[in-house]
Amino acid sequence: MLIEDQLIRQEAFTTTEKRIADYLKANRETAVYMTIEELAKATYTSHSAIIRLCKKLSFSGFREFRFEFGREVHQMKAQFNQIIDPNFPFTDKDDSQSIAKKMADLSIQSIKKAQLQLERQSIDAIATALNQANRMFIFAKGDSQITARK
Repeated sequence: MLIEDQLIRQEAFTTTEKRIADYLKANRETAVYMTIEELAKATYTSHSAIIRLCKKLSFSGFREFRFEFGREVHQMKAQFNQIIDPNFPFTDKDDSQSIAKKMADLSIQSIKKAQLQLERQSIDAIATALNQANRMFIFAKGDSQITARK
C-alpha cells in the first residue's frame, strides 16, 4: 500500500499522529526535505511521536520513512503531471470531448497508481508458485468467466 494511502486511512492513529499525517498530506513536496526537528516544529509534536508514526507505517525510523515517502512523491509527480480528482473528474462547463479525455486520463492514472503499489518480490513469488503448481482452480463471475474458460 502506498504511504499516501496509509496517511489518508489513518487506521489506529492517535490524534497527534493524525496531525502529523494531515500535515504530510497537505505539504508533501516540502515535507520530504524536512528534518525530524523541522517536522516536529511544524506539527507542534515531538520527535518520538513522529518516530512512532513511522514505525506504525512499518518503517524502522524517520530516515527510512522520509526516503520512501520522497521516492513515492517524486514518482507520483513524474507520472501524474495533472492529477484528476476521481470524485469530480469534470465540471458542467466541460464539453463532451474534454470529459472523454479526462475520463481516459483518470483510467490511466488509476492503472499507474496501482502499478506503483506492486512489489516485484511479491509478484515473482506468486509467479514461481503458479509455475510450480500441479493444478490451478480459477473462479470467475460475470464477464470474467469468458476469460477464465480459455
